[in-house]
Amino acid sequence: MSKHMRLATRSETFDKGPPIFFSHNDVVCSTSHELARLGMGALRASLEAVFKALTGKELVTTAYGKPQIGTFQFATRLLQQWRKDVHGINSPPEIVYSVGDTPESDIRGTNKSNESPLSENEWYSVLVGTVVYRQGTTPAFGPKASVKNVLNSVNYGLQREVTKVLKAKILAATKQSSEAIEVGS
Repeated sequence: MSKHMRLATRSETFDKGPPIFFSHNDVVCSTSHELARLGMGALRASLEAVFKALTGKELVTTAYGKPQIGTFQFATRLLQQWRKDVHGINSPPEIVYSVGDTPESDIRGTNKSNESPLSENEWYSVLVGTVVYRQGTTPAFGPKASVKNVLNSVNYGLQREVTKVLKAKILAATKQSSEAIEVGS
C-alpha cells in the first residue's frame, strides 16, 4: 500500500492505499471457450489472501454487481424510468425475470433481492445451463426455475405470465357466472 496514494511510497500501517473496487464477485464466468474461466471474484479472493499473508490485515475492497442488493435496486429504478418514459406507467414492474448461469451470483442475488424488505417488486430467478452451470447438477443456490438456454427462459417467462392472465380471466368469468345464477334464482 502506498502512503497517501502516492507512487514510490509505502504505508507503514498498510491502511492508507487507494480504494479497490471489483465489478462483480463471480469466481468463474462463462466465455466462448469450452471451460469456464476465472472471474473477478477469483482475483478479489487472491488479492485479499495475498494482502493478508503479507500484512496480517484484511484488505478492504468493494464489489458491485450481483449478488449485491444495490444492483437489483438500480435495475428496478431503470425499469421504472423506462416504463414511465415509454408507457406512462410510473411504477416498477410487478415481476422481473432474472436469467443467469451462475448460481453463486445470479441466482443468489436474485433470491436475496426477493427477500429484502427494500425490494419493490418480485424477482424471479431462472437458471440456464451453460459452461458455468451444468444441468443435472445441484446448484449451491436454488432457482425458481431451471431451463436449458436463454431462449427457453424467455419462453418460460412468457408462458408463466400468459397462464397467470388466463387463470385470472377464468376466475373472473366463473365468479360472474356464479353471481348471475344467484341473481336468477
